Amino acid sequence: NLIVEDPIYIENIRETTKNEMEAFLRKPAAQQMGRWDLEPMEKAKHSEKNGNHGDAANHWIEYGRISLLMAKHEEALSAFRNANHQALINYNKEKECACSIYTLGQTAYWLGYYEYTKKNFSGASYFWDLYLKLSIKYQQLSHGDPLGPAEVSYALNNMGTLERDQGRIESAMKYFEESAELKLSAISISKEKGALTLEYVDTLSWITSMKESKGLFAEAEKEYASHLQILKKMTAIQGHEKQREEMIAKILQLA
Repeated sequence: NLIVEDPIYIENIRETTKNEMEAFLRKPAAQQMGRWDLEPMEKAKHSEKNGNHGDAANHWIEYGRISLLMAKHEEALSAFRNANHQALINYNKEKECACSIYTLGQTAYWLGYYEYTKKNFSGASYFWDLYLKLSIKYQQLSHGDPLGPAEVSYALNNMGTLERDQGRIESAMKYFEESAELKLSAISISKEKGALTLEYVDTLSWITSMKESKGLFAEAEKEYASHLQILKKMTAIQGHEKQREEMIAKILQLA
């Protein structure tokens, strides 16, 4: 099995979805749902009962994300474990199906993210390494889908973040550089290039910040200027204007 459900190890969540969840919470419709936070759990149980294990895994992930945002950490961990269990059932039925591998990879990501929020870097590394392996397999089966290289790049970003947080700058840079190359590959085959371009520049900014930490200030300054040029050359992209402006602000702050 690519993921072993080891309770002992599990004991020891792309900035993810906090902003989108906060935006959801501000919607009147969400506020009128009563215990709206329980809806994904109820959907998950319904999907389990009907044998729709992939759907159940996705609903458990959603419930776990909401629980994290609400600081319900025990419920979040339980939800991510349930998601992993359902995704494993789905994967064991369809081992060569890209969608089942993708879903299993998402559960590995969120279990790793949970450990990361607890500063348990060894636990995060365990799950994020599994996420990377599953993302690579997903890319192999996704046949030209830009999400394939993009997903691997996200997994590499996670590994780079772990290395950075533990002071291993050279190793972090290698992960971020490989991630940036894969994002360029995804951009080249994607019809919707806006979000991927923003993610590409974000990864470049991490590489440059690593160089700053090594004292390469002149080189970093030139690279930040180059990142800004990429962003400024982007035409207005519907749905991404705010993110573009936020990225420009971030680069200016770093520079």
